[in-house]
Amino acid sequence: MRKAVIDMGTNSTRLAVAEWSDRGLQMVETKVAETRLGEGLGSECRIKPIPLARNVEAVQQFVKRAGELGVEDIRALSHSLRAERFLLAAELWHDAAAPLVRKLSRPAEEGRTFDTYARLLAAPERKLKVIHRQLKDLLTRSTRRQVENLAKTVSLFRRDHDGMVLYAMDDGQGGAMLCATISDLTAQLRQTLWRQLRPVILTSGTMAVGEDFRRFKEETGLLADGRVTESVSLSPFDYEKNCLLYLPQHPPNQKEADYYHQLAREIATLLKAAQGHALVLFTSYAAMSAVKERLKGQTPYPLFTMGRNAVHTYGAVQGPAGKRLTGHRGRMGGF
Repeated sequence: MRKAVIDMGTNSTRLAVAEWSDRGLQMVETKVAETRLGEGLGSECRIKPIPLARNVEAVQQFVKRAGELGVEDIRALSHSLRAERFLLAAELWHDAAAPLVRKLSRPAEEGRTFDTYARLLAAPERKLKVIHRQLKDLLTRSTRRQVENLAKTVSLFRRDHDGMVLYAMDDGQGGAMLCATISDLTAQLRQTLWRQLRPVILTSGTMAVGEDFRRFKEETGLLADGRVTESVSLSPFDYEKNCLLYLPQHPPNQKEADYYHQLAREIATLLKAAQGHALVLFTSYAAMSAVKERLKGQTPYPLFTMGRNAVHTYGAVQGPAGKRLTGHRGRMGGF
């Protein structure tokens, strides 16, 4: 299975294409384009047209390159088969994949298991085997590789893997995408990064616990590695003088039926005290959605919810004062 990731930063845009197999994760290609998205940002925090155009062009080139390297899309195979005049195969593939495509065109449903998607992958898996068996010697190299890569991906999501976590998440365009991640990240990092004879620098504002990196090193398989050196730079922010810790006198009880109503009332009170300037973090999407629904009508301030891919929310919050952003600290980020 081959996948691509495009990362847009303040100064550069990067492409990484990697192949996942039984041997682990193997990097296929990496590219960097100096796009300077933050050029001329200024106090208005608005992206200028020229830097934006540079980034759009770079992303378009990277998407094209990813396609050339065989990054698969379930919708693209029908077009490839039609282009090579295998019209019956294209129609059969379209019909087999249609229920899954319809499902993926809608946002991922929070709280649903992956079984819903796995069942919809059964028909595409069977059809891919038929297409490959009957047409592999007739297809062009690129389309044959497309069929084989899709078959590997579908097989990954159809099988039971003890070492994999399968899930669906929003794709940022109103639909859903299927995701797979390693459950034993420590072994994967050791295989793909730490065994290489090259220096690696890890930096983060939340990597250390207090002044110690022990927990991070345990989680990433670096605890027993004698090559690791570390440095902690404490924050200059004076928390004792500039922060208040608020503990409610009667905290909501999660076991009670009206728990989310109580939580919403408590948050509404705090919003009034802060005049709407607040970031509220949750530990689950279900809790965040429940509280947001109950807050409607309880506060005069605009409410914004930021999901895993809702980057546009940042721009909306930069507008008028007195806005509230609800957030969830997810597996790979938050909102």
